[in-house]
Amino acid sequence: PMQVLVAGGTGFIGRALVQELLAVGHGVVVLTRRAPQEEGLFPPAVTYAGGRPPRLCRRRFWPALTRS
Repeated sequence: PMQVLVAGGTGFIGRALVQELLAVGHGVVVLTRRAPQEEGLFPPAVTYAGGRPPRLCRRRFWPALTRS
């Protein structure tokens, strides 16, 4: 399993991508400008991160990086 950063994870395609990544056992961090409006959009296993992708990418190593 990988830890995957998904930019746009709260959008239409991003939601499906996050659900599929979770279903196959990957960890997911959703990059978002603001907290999701819907409570319980994703299970508690999903982490939300704010900020620009370059700043986040410097802090951690991401084996897979996708923008939905």
